[in-house]
Amino acid sequence: MLKPKILFLTVLCLVLSISVLAAGTALADQGDRRMQLEKAIGDFPGKAKALLRSVVLDDGFIGIIDSATARELSARLGLGANETALALITLAKVYAVPPISNFQVGAVAVGLSGAMYFGCNMEFPGQALSFSVHAEQAATMNAWMHGETGLRAIAITAPPCGYCRQFLNELATADDLEILLRDAPPTPLRVLLPEAFGPTDLGMELRLMDESVQPLRLTTPSDDKVVLAALAAASTSYAPYSGNHAGVAIESAKGVIVSGRYAENAAYNPSMSPLAAALVLYNFANQDLRRIKRAVLVQTNPVSANQRDAAKAVLFVLAGNLELEEYAAVGE
Repeated sequence: MLKPKILFLTVLCLVLSISVLAAGTALADQGDRRMQLEKAIGDFPGKAKALLRSVVLDDGFIGIIDSATARELSARLGLGANETALALITLAKVYAVPPISNFQVGAVAVGLSGAMYFGCNMEFPGQALSFSVHAEQAATMNAWMHGETGLRAIAITAPPCGYCRQFLNELATADDLEILLRDAPPTPLRVLLPEAFGPTDLGMELRLMDESVQPLRLTTPSDDKVVLAALAAASTSYAPYSGNHAGVAIESAKGVIVSGRYAENAAYNPSMSPLAAALVLYNFANQDLRRIKRAVLVQTNPVSANQRDAAKAVLFVLAGNLELEEYAAVGE
């Protein structure tokens, strides 16, 4: 008969193995994405269909429709920008990774530039549900990581949950942000989140998506491109409450490198980890979530809000025992 400690370890290993297997099976659906996109594009009118095929089905598409293409698409659809964003939700939700809920959520953020950014929900079986990424978060991070300094509107599959309303309240453009839903007029975020608690309640003037750079250097110098990508993300992260500027860079088996910034929230819980932000971009870059080659974390103040354990937990679901490379950074 197995001793209790050995039995416990055996069962634990079995559970962890099942979690990784389940995640791999669920994430394998990424391979069907192109077929799903072609089907969704097929529902658009002819002229718009041709444009979307040339953009969305291009191998370099990363969930972004630039402002000029967005205007052209609106013209071909005979719709305004808001209605165009709503129409694109059907494409954005194709990127969803919901192995737990099996509920696909899509979002399309309209940046101040006029460009449109896809977002979708992502879930990680075997880990706490709090690690999940909401579509509104994904669209926001997609826009912010690609240079937008604010959002004018965000179109969503369903009304945003309270968590997302709080997350969006952190934005530099929260006061003017419109929530777009099908068969409903544009609704200001302020209406959906009355008497909101936000950065100003904690004495903060800086807001998420404001242009802000914290010059950082590694305490252990490196010229590794993945490490430098994580450092650049940390240098442009948003951490006014903990002061832990953090970034994660991940490299795929194909050599594609993406990075994600840490984004804090005045209510703390809706904060988004740098790994989650990186995974959003990785997913829209059509990289296989089961084939992450490297992951690097750079952070400045782990004593206040350490990103290590959360990153390791999610990485284990996706890539098994992949080592998380860690680097410390300090202000220049």
